Order: sequence, then C-alpha cells, then structure tokens
Amino acid sequence: MPQPISTPDEKSNALVRLPRKPHRLVAAWIEEDRRNRAAARQYGWPTEPYDIKKRVFCVCDTLFKAAEKRGHTVTHERLALRPAWLVVGSERIEVQVRERIRHQRIRLSEEELKDPTNVALNRRWKQTREPAGTLLLEASAAYRRLGKRRWEDTGATPLEDRVDEILTEIERLAEEAVALRQADEERERRWEEERERKLRRAALIERADRRRDLTRKAASDWREATALRGFVDAVAAHLKDHPSHRVAAWLKWAHARADGMDPLSASKEELVSMLMTPAWKKERADEDLD
Repeated sequence: MPQPISTPDEKSNALVRLPRKPHRLVAAWIEEDRRNRAAARQYGWPTEPYDIKKRVFCVCDTLFKAAEKRGHTVTHERLALRPAWLVVGSERIEVQVRERIRHQRIRLSEEELKDPTNVALNRRWKQTREPAGTLLLEASAAYRRLGKRRWEDTGATPLEDRVDEILTEIERLAEEAVALRQADEERERRWEEERERKLRRAALIERADRRRDLTRKAASDWREATALRGFVDAVAAHLKDHPSHRVAAWLKWAHARADGMDPLSASKEELVSMLMTPAWKKERADEDLD
C-alpha cells in the first residue's frame, strides 16, 4: 500500500505506487485502464493524468479490502465493472471516488466582454471548472438515495488513512437505510391492511345488496304464486261440475305453474341456495369475510 504523502495534490507518477496485490475489482479496473491508455497512445487520443487515477485505484483498493475484513461485500453491475457498491448487512451502499472539480466565478476579460453573445446577454462573469488535484469519496444508500456522505482529501490526512472512519460512517448510513426501509414496509403493511378492510366492507355491502334483491324477488314470486294458486282453486270450485278434460288439464297446468313460481315449493337446500346467492362460491367467500 502506498505511503501517505504530505499533500495529495503533490503526488506524481513517481511517488504514487499501485498496490502489489490489488483487490480483484481494482485489478480489473487497472487492467481496463492499461488497455485504454495503450489504445490512446496508438491512436493519438488525449488521456487524463495518470497520477490521479492511480490514487483512485489505491483509495478503492484500501476501502474494499477494509470493508471485506469487516464482513461486508463488494459488488458491481452483473455485466459491467462500474459502478461499485458495498453491501453492508442487507443494504447496498453506492461508492464513488473521483477528483474534485473546483468551480470558480471569474470576470470576463476585455476581449471577452466585446463578444456579441456576451454583449447581448449582458454577461460579465463566467464559471470555470478546474481539477483540484484532490480526491472526493462519495457514498449513498441505494434505497431511496438516502443520506449522501462526502469525504475529501486534506493536506495532513489523505483518504487512504481515513478508511476506518469512512467505513464507520457508511455502516451508520446502512443502519439509517434499514430503519427507513422498515418504516416504509410498516407503512405499506398498514396501507395494505386498510385496503383489505375497505375491500371486505365493500364485499359485505355487495352481499347484503344481493341478498336483499334476491329476497325481494322471492317474496314477489311467493305473493304471485299464492295469488295464482288462490285463483286456480277458485276456478276449480266454480267449475267443479264441469266434466271437460280441457278444464282438468288446465287446472293441472295452473297448479304446476303456481308451484313452480312459489319459492317455498323448493326443497330446503334449494331454498337456501336460491335466497343466499345464485353464485354460491362467491357467497362462501363472502362468509369468510365476516
């Protein structure tokens, strides 16, 4: 592991040494970067300063090894080497190490002030982005992007020497994520219980409406059957001395018709099934909601 230097932005290629046995993920990053730099030299593409990249590799190597010693897991996308995550307990913590960019607001030069665009927009200042030469480590819980934490190089203490402090804070972040997840799950459980209660109430109301409608229809059929039976009996008494077979056949049909309309003519099982609901399976499901 590289020895700390007095100030991180004074590190150079000669002073920053890659780890001799890097973490498996860092080793893959180093090899990927080596291939990219070789291709850049071959085709004349611009490349970033290598010293800051080596420091990123060193910080990640130290962090990942220390995290695994604490029992945590280092993982990444299934088909990609980046981004990298720490799995702390049951929570995934997204980790990124990058060079800090310094933003500055500077006044435009006399020549820039004469530019037609700046004149039209009355622009007198511009924002610049410059590499600061120091590293910034960021960590946040993947669950609801909770609690982003940042640590930056300082002149006396580079990130490599603050790994234990950083991991302790990451573990606190994971605990916050667990508590938030549990609170969300409890709220979801209560919402689901309330939804089920409303559905059960709606089902009971629907069942009561079905039973009311079926009872009304059965009562109406019973009254009509009773009236029809009374009428048929009156016709039979009035025509009791009539020998016609047609009258006998009609009286038989009319009595059968009245009995067919009368719900009380059915068996007890048929009457219960008819009054409860025509869909007895749904009725049984509703019974379970009581």
